[in-house]
Amino acid sequence: MAQARQRPYSKKLESIFSQWFFQGKEIREGLAQLPQTPQFKAFLGEGWPATNPIRSQIPPIYLVQVIALEVLNQRPEWLVCDGVVPLLWFFKNNPGPKGMNSRLYVHQEILPFVPRDWRKSVSPYRIVSVRPQFEPVHELNTVILTGLMSDVYCSLENLEKLLEKAKKIIAGHKIKNLKIKTVLPLKYFSHSTDLGQVYHIEYMKRIIDAFGKRIEPMSFSQFMAYDKFSSALVFDMNDLHFLGLSFLLNFALSKGAVNGHHYRRSSVLPKNFRPLSPYHGLVLSGAKDRNGKGLLDLGELYAAAESFHEKVFMVMNSSANLNLPWPHWFSEWVRATDSLKHF
Repeated sequence: MAQARQRPYSKKLESIFSQWFFQGKEIREGLAQLPQTPQFKAFLGEGWPATNPIRSQIPPIYLVQVIALEVLNQRPEWLVCDGVVPLLWFFKNNPGPKGMNSRLYVHQEILPFVPRDWRKSVSPYRIVSVRPQFEPVHELNTVILTGLMSDVYCSLENLEKLLEKAKKIIAGHKIKNLKIKTVLPLKYFSHSTDLGQVYHIEYMKRIIDAFGKRIEPMSFSQFMAYDKFSSALVFDMNDLHFLGLSFLLNFALSKGAVNGHHYRRSSVLPKNFRPLSPYHGLVLSGAKDRNGKGLLDLGELYAAAESFHEKVFMVMNSSANLNLPWPHWFSEWVRATDSLKHF
């Protein structure tokens, strides 16, 4: 039998939460004081709608906006929405955090690729669904697949891995009369011209192979107007090369959908939890407990990535032209690197 969910919060509660959430000066100002360069605007356009603004009490940022490290000193903390390619390109341009007094939070799965000189300034986050303390009524009956249909956002190889992982998680919920919905805007930017000509057909073929012909596609406007998120599991088909945090996933979770990969069933929240809505939030690591001990031991992660760091900086010594905002040779090299196959 499908697992019971919690009743969605009322419109009144949603309004109260929004008023509380955005009353702070940091939230109101948000990204307004960061550089709006042509490269940044082009980056947002390429990634739309996954790059739409995300509501967070830790100001969200795309690192292409950082034309100088000093601009980060406007806030004590920043939520980095980038994936591994723009993150590494940022480290290429900024070998160390000299002049920066802020803390950057990056997706936990790309944390091992933070260089040694940056480790004291960077900590991991993960986005989780939580169980509000309301009466349970809803059962899961829908799966929503989100993402951008582009190999820059998710390679075909990694798509198959993500679909297989999602199928196992879905099977564990034992959902009856399962519905499959997709929000997968088609994009034409690609690492390869040849691959770009066949990618979209191959992408849909793999989804149909995984879930059959019962798929119900949704446009972005239909997704934004959807009112049954509280009965849905959501999976972002994202291999974290382009983006670490997608608006599509974040929006669905804020309306009551369950993050298929991270669902915290206990209503007792950790001290390092930062709410993004009544239904989801960020779990941050790297902070200190009362005894001054780190909440997460990062030693093993960093040790495993040492050889990768050396190779990164050796390759980065090559000259390259800036191209939205990193060159193709760099992003292609990152995707082909054996050290990234765990994504």
